[in-house]
Amino acid sequence: MKKVRMTLVILITVFFCNKIYAQTEVLSATLQQGDKTSVLYGPNAFIDAIKLVKDSTDVINLSSGKFNAPTINKACIIYGAGFERNEERNLYPTIVDRVIIKPDLVPDDDGNMTNQKGAIDGLHIEGIYFSGCHFSSNDESVIYEVHNISFKRCYLGMLTFFYSGMNSCPFNSKVVNCVIGELVHFPNVVNFGVYNCIIERATCAQDIYNKDVIIKNCIIFSTYSYGCAYKDNIFISDYIDFDTAAETASFCSHNIATKKDYFKNIDESRNNNNWDGKTSIGIFGEDIGNKYNSKYTYKLKEGNASIYIGSDGKEVGLYGGEYPFSKIPSNPQILSKEIDVQTTTEGKLKVNVKIEAQP
Repeated sequence: MKKVRMTLVILITVFFCNKIYAQTEVLSATLQQGDKTSVLYGPNAFIDAIKLVKDSTDVINLSSGKFNAPTINKACIIYGAGFERNEERNLYPTIVDRVIIKPDLVPDDDGNMTNQKGAIDGLHIEGIYFSGCHFSSNDESVIYEVHNISFKRCYLGMLTFFYSGMNSCPFNSKVVNCVIGELVHFPNVVNFGVYNCIIERATCAQDIYNKDVIIKNCIIFSTYSYGCAYKDNIFISDYIDFDTAAETASFCSHNIATKKDYFKNIDESRNNNNWDGKTSIGIFGEDIGNKYNSKYTYKLKEGNASIYIGSDGKEVGLYGGEYPFSKIPSNPQILSKEIDVQTTTEGKLKVNVKIEAQP
């Protein structure tokens, strides 16, 4: 993935530059609504920004630092500064505790209160550390549909599509370049993809296979009753294999596993070109342990990219497929700044800012 690097010489106030760059500054959320920009401050800035959102095209940019969690009840585009500390780039993460995503109640034609249809559709969240992220609704008797949801380059301590007995069903949604502590879903999701992610545990709430779920180019430390299509992944597990009814119904193609005979219970018609009995050292050139650790890149050992070729002709693992792994959010990140100590004769200040972003 091509990096975009640019050096800008811009005329800007010291206050604005420091506000968006330094970890020590006040927490801020910048809400962009067309040509209108609003800036909110403090630990509740994220909550306040969500309240002001009017359209799914509204954009919220969060500074680094820890924010109080809102209930996200409407679609918009949300960017953070990244989900973990980056020493090399001197960047700090945006941190939010457990967040609930559910619609408001609105009256139907008969005056009965019901979930607002389509309220969450199109929600995009990127570059944030969440201790948990739970989709929910306001009615236990029905499953609330959410469409075109996307997470990108986030840490999700837990990602679930149900909460307190109330279920949501994602349609045409995806999770890309994320680290997920536990991924939990009900088997009714439709066209849901997890791409180039690190997953510590994948769980289905019911022992049912779902062909509409695809997990591709991921590092997976454990699965439990998680039946779906697995392509081009790396399974790091010595004690859990495909043995439940959901898992044995899975489609497995071009995956690597550290456990011997990991795929033996998968029917031959759905068990294509997988490798098992490999070691972490043999795959990555180092022992990566049994859970996510930020010190590892999870890149294949030199030479392995030409050996472990995936279903799409690209390398297996995080750096193959359509979405090669990156932790850098796609919104611009300020890497360094140089500020003149004196203003010009016009009363302006010269600032040199180095910015990096990735698609």
